[in-house]
Amino acid sequence: MTTRLPDPLRYLFLAVTLVLVACDIPTSAPIIEQTWVVPIPEDSVTIEDVLPSGVTLSGGELVVSASGSTVGTTLGALCSACAALDGTVAPKPAFAGTVSADVDLPAGVSRITLGTGGQVRLRLTNNLGFDPIRPSASARGRLVVTVFSGVTMVAADTILGQTQALPSGGFLERTLALAESAVVGSPVTASVLVDSPAGDPLLVDSDAPFSVTITPVRVSAVLAEVVVDDEPISASGTTLSLDEVDQDVRRRIQGATVELRVENPLTVGGPLTLRFRVSGADVIPAKSLTLAPGTTAPTVVLTAAEIDALLAATGVSVELDGRVTGTEPGRIATVTPALVVRVSPRVFLNLRVGD
Repeated sequence: MTTRLPDPLRYLFLAVTLVLVACDIPTSAPIIEQTWVVPIPEDSVTIEDVLPSGVTLSGGELVVSASGSTVGTTLGALCSACAALDGTVAPKPAFAGTVSADVDLPAGVSRITLGTGGQVRLRLTNNLGFDPIRPSASARGRLVVTVFSGVTMVAADTILGQTQALPSGGFLERTLALAESAVVGSPVTASVLVDSPAGDPLLVDSDAPFSVTITPVRVSAVLAEVVVDDEPISASGTTLSLDEVDQDVRRRIQGATVELRVENPLTVGGPLTLRFRVSGADVIPAKSLTLAPGTTAPTVVLTAAEIDALLAATGVSVELDGRVTGTEPGRIATVTPALVVRVSPRVFLNLRVGD
């Protein structure tokens, strides 16, 4: 059974329905938010920006420069039995004494892992008044050379009197190969054991000198732990090109976001400044962000006025600079020759369409 509304009520119900339907009919174009992405060429920061002086990147390897060191000793220090014979002519006593010289890594370098081809040169200067490894026509001694970093031996050599002489007033040089992959820290100590047998009579002078000089010839590293303390870095030369953004799009831009995808394999971080410049002058105020280890995507927001200024400029360079510090204990950063910080900027334009 169907109930029929009285005519006045039916007319009122129809009128209300038409009003409600009319409210659902759009009277203008919808407003849509769109985002356009403008890529910027990738830039990079190499490890050279954070290396301390004394460490350089050359030919795809880290080259470590360290100063040489000379240490002298005396016959009395090498030969305890010689003290009682000082100033007399007597048969040379047998003795075995050691002299050592230290070399430090460059300031700011904690440890290195040696690469291939590393060498140190050793120079032994003898003014003892006799040859310690040929003290007579038949007696033969030896010089045992070891180079240690802590408990790690990085080089060794033995010089035999049977094949080599070291006359008084002369010197002997040897170049030692450093052990590849050895981990080295300061100090690096070269020790020379003078193992001298009994020899011919001589005038014993306890103050007669003997010296050892150690000089790094070539030291390469495949890895270095270096102190990075508020070191400047920069990446510049990338150009922002907005020429392809047409006028219709430009008038709809409400603002923009700049995203920097950063691949940072170095254990360094710190504050950075992003600049948009033409001929060395800022087009808009500089923006602040933070560099952190790993892969990150820091962003900065541009206002509509700032993006308008960038659109109006020609030849805008994107420059990134700042200061970084090692994030490992002691402000240490671990670096290898191939590590590069890569920066891939993108500009996201926020458009309003339909108004």
